[in-house]
Amino acid sequence: MRGFSVITRDATPRIALREQTERSRDFYFALFSGFPNLVWRSDAQGSCDYLNQAWLDYTGRSREAELGSGWMEGMHPDDRARWSESFDRAYGAMQPFEIEFRLRRADGEYGSMICVGRPYQDMQGQFAGYLCSCYDNTARRAMESALRESEARYEGMTANVPGMVFQLLRNGAGRVSFSYVSQGSEALTGLPESQLKADAESFFRLIPASERTHLAATLEASAAQFTTWNWAGRLLPPHGAKEKWINIRARPRRLDSGEVLWDGLVFDDTQGRLSQLEVERSREELRALSRHLQTIREEEKARIAREVHDELGSTLTALKMDLDWLGNHLDDDVGPLAQKRATMGKLVEAAVAATRRIVTDLRPSILDDLGLAAALRWQAAEFAKHAGARVEVDAPETGRYVDRDIALALFRIFQETLTNIARHAQATRVAVKLSSNDDTLVLEIRDNGIGLSEADLRKPTSLGIRGMRERAQQLGGDISVSAEPGSGTTVIISIPSTKRAS
Repeated sequence: MRGFSVITRDATPRIALREQTERSRDFYFALFSGFPNLVWRSDAQGSCDYLNQAWLDYTGRSREAELGSGWMEGMHPDDRARWSESFDRAYGAMQPFEIEFRLRRADGEYGSMICVGRPYQDMQGQFAGYLCSCYDNTARRAMESALRESEARYEGMTANVPGMVFQLLRNGAGRVSFSYVSQGSEALTGLPESQLKADAESFFRLIPASERTHLAATLEASAAQFTTWNWAGRLLPPHGAKEKWINIRARPRRLDSGEVLWDGLVFDDTQGRLSQLEVERSREELRALSRHLQTIREEEKARIAREVHDELGSTLTALKMDLDWLGNHLDDDVGPLAQKRATMGKLVEAAVAATRRIVTDLRPSILDDLGLAAALRWQAAEFAKHAGARVEVDAPETGRYVDRDIALALFRIFQETLTNIARHAQATRVAVKLSSNDDTLVLEIRDNGIGLSEADLRKPTSLGIRGMRERAQQLGGDISVSAEPGSGTTVIISIPSTKRAS
């Protein structure tokens, strides 16, 4: 007898689980379909069995053409070998992966994609394939490429700049570092670019110790006031190279972090500074020559004054004595002869007065005999007599010795100033003050005339002021002229008490 044995099991939980799984799959597929990133899935053999709508829209291909390994037709040929190697390695170990490749868009151009894949399991917990999400990295790659091109252009420009282009960063603690240094840094400093970036102090150590304090002060002032950092000084390259003169110019800006960043340039000013020193040396030689010529001229004036005084003065005096003798011996009834003698006497007196004036103009004896203060008062009185202006002189007799050349220079400058006042100022009042401190003599002349404008002071024909300044500078001093139209003029001459070249 034959029959069947039937075992009945309740399949309801399994069916419910399958239906739940299908609903979950449909839910996630629907979710992935609306996901903005490109999503695809592979089965356990690595073959593509799902792509979302974003993928299809991006590639412009049908789902059927992309399934399996068809999607790889859109991958850039140069990236396929690298993709296969990376994917096979991850697939063999069933590990997550992240690969960047280029994928052809619907317009035929390639975009950069970063694909992140994660393994997933089936209901039994077995490896079932990869779920992958790709996001478009094209914009970022374009920005990186543009940045590289910009940096290359910037580096190309800075490489041709004769100096060191830099970015100097100072943090909240006051520590400085170079965030950028151009390729020209080594030619200028003798230090490689990498060393300057690693240790900014290696640059500052090249500055002579006596000049670092001023350098640090200018940097601090620039950071505090956010003004352009300007500094000029010496730099001592390593390995015994010749010292250089450099000029630093940089503009600061504050970063969001609160740090201060300077964008600037260090350029080699050695040739300019040497040229400047040569010009200054030439000027000093010219000043020395001018001093020598001035001394010779003053000595010649003094010699002529002595000869005029001794020779012509004595002759006129003898002539005056002879005329007086003749007058005493003429008879009273010789009227025409007496009149002629009187006329000759007046001419001789005029000649004596003229001789005395010429001698005084050539070399005022009062300056040698009574000193600078007395000579200033005498000259002021003479000016007031002829110009009709009121002159007040504050020049006390201190008994202090003033070098002959310094006293003569101040006196001649004073004479030239009074001449200018008489010619141009239309002043009615002049105030003169002579003062001194431990090492400087100061002569101040102030008038209430029509004044001067800046244009007047800069005129090429203003030779009087230039001559006075040259006289003062020959002895290490200087002159300042301050004036405004209608407010008078003030001239201040300052000369060291002891002679020294400017």
